[in-house]
Amino acid sequence: MTDNGKIGSAILGVMSEVGYVQKERAAGLNYSFASEAALIEALRPAMLKWGVFASVMGLTEIARDGFVTKSGTAMNRTFVHGIVRFTHPGSETYIDVHAMGEGMDAGDKSANKAATSLLKYALRQTFLIETGDDPDR
Repeated sequence: MTDNGKIGSAILGVMSEVGYVQKERAAGLNYSFASEAALIEALRPAMLKWGVFASVMGLTEIARDGFVTKSGTAMNRTFVHGIVRFTHPGSETYIDVHAMGEGMDAGDKSANKAATSLLKYALRQTFLIETGDDPDR
C-alpha cells in the first residue's frame, strides 16, 4: 500500500524532533561534513518513537571509473542511484525516495562509500536536516 498519510505523519513527527546535525571535521580533510553516524545518532530515537524504518531497496544504476589525483594517487570512483524506502509498519504505508551517492577510494571501498553516501543523503533530505551551510550561497 502506498497511502502516504500514515508514513507522511510519521515523517513529520520525526522532523518535529530532529532539525539540526552539527558538521564535523576529520584530520587531513579540508572540509566539514555531517557524517552518516551523526545523522543516524540524531534520527534513530525519533524514528523508533514514530515507527519509521529505512531500507535500501536496490541500486538501479552503478557507474565506476578511475582517475589520478594531483599527487599521483590512483583513485577509484563509484556513482550509484538507488531507492530508499521509508516504511511505517503500523499502517503498512511507505514512501520511496530516489537518491544518489558517490564514493572515492584508493582501494576497494569506493562502492561502499557510494552506498553510504546514498543512504546519508536520503535520510538528510527526507527529514530536511539542517547542517549549518547553504550550498546555494
